[in-house]
Amino acid sequence: MVGDVAASDPEIAGIFSVTGYAITAGNTDNAFAISAAGRLTVNNTDALNFEANSCSA
Repeated sequence: MVGDVAASDPEIAGIFSVTGYAITAGNTDNAFAISAAGRLTVNNTDALNFEANSCSA
């Protein structure tokens, strides 16, 4: 696990709630995954190998 993501918007508190999370850009080779609850995990350790992949978005 890398971490948990939390979000809030005081302008819409009580009206709407965050229903899920998604990684929409910059996730080269699917290095990371995020659950609907906001738990960020490493999905592909090979994508985090700096010797093999010296460029990361």
